[in-house]
Formats: sequence, C-alpha cells, structure tokens
Amino acid sequence: MEILLKLFTWSNLQVSLTQNFLIMCVNFKKLSMVSNKHPVLGFNVSVISCLPKDFFVPKQILPFFIFKRGNAIIYLLVYVDDIIITVSDTTLIQSFVTSLHNEFSVKDLGALGYFLGLEVTYIENDLFLSQAKYTHDILARAGLLDSKPVDTPLAASECFLSKGEPFHDPTLYRSLVGALQYLTITRPDLSYDVNQASQYLQSPTTSHFQSVKRILRYVKGTISFGLTFSKPTLTTLVGYSDAD
Repeated sequence: MEILLKLFTWSNLQVSLTQNFLIMCVNFKKLSMVSNKHPVLGFNVSVISCLPKDFFVPKQILPFFIFKRGNAIIYLLVYVDDIIITVSDTTLIQSFVTSLHNEFSVKDLGALGYFLGLEVTYIENDLFLSQAKYTHDILARAGLLDSKPVDTPLAASECFLSKGEPFHDPTLYRSLVGALQYLTITRPDLSYDVNQASQYLQSPTTSHFQSVKRILRYVKGTISFGLTFSKPTLTTLVGYSDAD
C-alpha cells in the first residue's frame, strides 16, 4: 500500500537491462552484481550480503530494496532484467538512472505501465491496476475466448465436493487455478471461488473443472475489471477489521 501511495506523489520509472544480468545491487557510489547462477527467486544469505550498506531489504519482500540517506528515498523492485524505480524527487531518479547507464546497457521504458502481467493506468488523480492481457491469455489457454459470459463466478447452489469422476487432465486444472490465483491480485471478487477450487488441486474431478470453467466465463464478461486507488489528501494508512 505504501508503494502505491508513493506512485501518486513520487517520480517512478521502469527500466530494463539489455544485458543478461539477473539481479544487481546498486547505490550512487558502488554497483555490484549477484552471480547469474542464482535464480531470481532463490535469494539467500550470499545474495543479501552483496548489498551496499545504504540499502536494506524488508523481511520477506525480496527482491525489493530500499535506499535511505537523509530525505532521499529509493524503492527498487527487481525481477530478472526488469526494474521498477520509485524515488522521492525527480532529480534523484535522474542521478540514479545515470548510475545505471554508467555500468550497464539500460533501456528507459518511461513511467510504469506494465509489469509482470499488471497494467498500470493513470487517470487524473487515480491509479487503476488491471490484468486484462493476462486474463485474455488465461482464457486462450482454456479455449474459452468465445465462451458466453455469466453474471456470477459460481451458482448460488454450487459447491465443491471431494467425490466424483476424476478429471482427465489434472495438470490443466492446476495450471488454470494457479493462473486465477495470480489474477486475484487485482480481482479480489474472485478470491473465495478460486480458494474453493484450489483445495482440490491434488485430485480434481470433472465437476471441479466445470466450476473452474464457470469462473472463467465470469472473468470473460468482466475482463476490464480492476482496482482503482485514489490519491489521498493525507498519506495516512487506515485499517478496518470486523474481528473480535
């Protein structure tokens, strides 16, 4: 949530490394690279130890790096050769990108627009996050691009039962449910239904697959849905809970 608030008020930029480096650790004075023998998500102590002292890594949010020096703040998110940079002022982002250009072949992609299937649209004071292209790809994989949309992800009387005729292609079932789980990033309205479907990944039945197809038909009719974040007048995080 904090990063979204900063996208409204801070400068942000997306760059891509044109060389084959998986992860790099950067500050204004020193650049060092992590060996590309380590997979991007395979962070360990040796990777973290290469970070300059100006950067720190929030717990369990790798590969997300934060740089702080006085009032200067940089948020750095790295995935393979794509990097999102969010900084506290415009001059800071130019200095940082120049540091990258001095060491690597870097392509400036401009303001953040698309990253890992997430589409970012700026509408006046609003930020709209969606996954329309990603959704289209899921429907194509399922062969449901021409399917008839439905108004709800599941029928009111529909429920997942553990018994039934085994589905002939459990790999396809797991692939589609996994894709739907990622889609819930911008589609929280799907969370309950996808959660129900994900409980039967080990032994899906034909009935389970039919339910997943219905969820996808609902997605087909709501492909443009997403999350809108409005620019707050005060950047104060407020939480609500109905728990005891």
